[in-house]
Amino acid sequence: MSSNHFPTIDYVDLIEDLREDLNKNIINESSLLYIVRQKESITLDCTEGSFYPIVDFFYTQPELASPLTQMTIIDAKKLCYSSLDVLKQMDNSNNSVETFSAFCSIIASDLSDYTKGKSKRNDEHCFVLLTKSTDTLPSLPMMVYLQDEAINPVLETGKAKDILIEMQICCPEEK
Repeated sequence: MSSNHFPTIDYVDLIEDLREDLNKNIINESSLLYIVRQKESITLDCTEGSFYPIVDFFYTQPELASPLTQMTIIDAKKLCYSSLDVLKQMDNSNNSVETFSAFCSIIASDLSDYTKGKSKRNDEHCFVLLTKSTDTLPSLPMMVYLQDEAINPVLETGKAKDILIEMQICCPEEK
C-alpha cells in the first residue's frame, strides 16, 4: 500500500454537522456549499480511483474569496487583531459584526496557542479563508489552515446532497 492509500476516511463529525444542518432546514439538499479539499489525492479501499478528500465545508453566505490567502502565522494573527479593531468601530446591531468578532478572536487565540513558547512557528505559512468584502463589511478571516494540513487553496462548490453522498461512501460506518 502506498502512503496515500487508506481503508476509509473518518468523516463522522462532518457528516453529523451536515445532517444536522439539513434536519434543521438551515440548508436543503440542493444548497450550494463551499468545499475545502486536501491538496494531495488519496485512494481508499471502499472507492474506485483516487480523489481529493474534503477537509471542511462552508455556506455560500457570506461569499468567500478563492483562492485562500497564504501568509505567515504572525501576519494571520495581525490580520485577526486588525479585523477586530475594525469590527469594534462598526454598528453592533449587525449580527454579522458579533459573529465575525467571535471568528477573529477564536482564530487569534488558536494561533497564539500554537505559537506559545515556539516563536519560530510565527514564520510558518498558513492559508487564511477570507470573506469577500461587501458594502457593510470588509474582507474578514473565517478560518486558518496550517501548512501541515496540506489543503488546496482553491475553493470548490457542491450541492449538500452530493457532498453528503461522497462523505458517506468514504466513511462506510456512516451510511
